[in-house]
Amino acid sequence: MAQQETAAMSKQPSYINFQNKRSPSAALRDRLDFPVIDTDVHTIEYTPLLEEYIEKIGGSASVDQYRSAIARGFGYLGNAWYDQSREERRALRSTRPPWWALPTKNTLDLATASLPELLYERLQEAGTDYAVLYPNVSTFAPHIGNDELRRIIVRAVNTYNADLYRPYADRLTPVAAIPLHTPQEGIEELEFAVNELGLKAALIPGYVNRPIKGLADRYPRHEHPGLASNLFWVDTYGLDSEHDYDPFWAKAVELGTVLTTHSAGMGWTARRSVSNYMYNHIGQSAGPDGTISSCGGWSRCAASGA
Repeated sequence: MAQQETAAMSKQPSYINFQNKRSPSAALRDRLDFPVIDTDVHTIEYTPLLEEYIEKIGGSASVDQYRSAIARGFGYLGNAWYDQSREERRALRSTRPPWWALPTKNTLDLATASLPELLYERLQEAGTDYAVLYPNVSTFAPHIGNDELRRIIVRAVNTYNADLYRPYADRLTPVAAIPLHTPQEGIEELEFAVNELGLKAALIPGYVNRPIKGLADRYPRHEHPGLASNLFWVDTYGLDSEHDYDPFWAKAVELGTVLTTHSAGMGWTARRSVSNYMYNHIGQSAGPDGTISSCGGWSRCAASGA
């Protein structure tokens, strides 16, 4: 049903027919003698259609798990902050989550972030010739803690984006979400994304938060959920990593894939304001975070500040 709705939308008159003012970005682009490439365009999945992909890959129970996870939020994107009093936030050091993730005042812009054909048309309005897309769910799916759900959501969102943006591949390319809790799961999804789906760039998590084993054994998550969310160490795949990630880097080289990352350190000890999201958000540069330095000398790695 959702696929039929999306197809029907694409037959509507172009938004350009209703525009009455020329874009200043397009005017600036006309003065340039080189192409403009936007390497960080964020898109928003159309949830009813994405859930069809999730159900096809993991069954209806996976859809229910996904909905519950979205309602809770993920890590520093957790939603508990909104239900807490000011005193509770300070007592628990609850990280202030984003407040601007889904602006809806400009409905045309919101629709553009979800409808591939509309985005394709509006690239010229933005003064852009080609865009690399960072789908919303793709940015956090590799960080899902539940192993089975993570693999299902990653596979679903990669297939979803490959299918939706394939007709517009001359100007739009979505990144593939690649989980890296282990090198093997990364290799398997990278091979599928490149060889089966035809995706070109891959988004890896900048790190994996892992439980501190001695403390996790003493304070199990199911008995101490509040403690468990704070008792972790950050694995950046290089020094002292839980695994040897060289096989994954080698696979990326073999496939000729450009790797990128878009993770954030919000919620870490120095970025944990209970009242100001922008304090937690700004200042995170795209400099080395462990991922870049551990690529085995390979230069085809990129990073994006979050």
